Amino acid sequence: MSIELPGRTYNYCNITRRNFDSFEGAGSKGAYFNRHIKGLECA
Repeated sequence: MSIELPGRTYNYCNITRRNFDSFEGAGSKGAYFNRHIKGLECA
C-alpha cells in the first residue's frame, strides 16, 4: 500500500485486504492509520 502526502510517497508492506478496506472506509483515516498501519513501512 502506498500513501501519498505532499512531497513524498510512503510504502507500507504486509497490509491485509481487510486492513486496507477498513482504512478506506474509516471515518478518520488519520486515526485509523496511526492505530493500525503506522510502523509497517517497507524496508
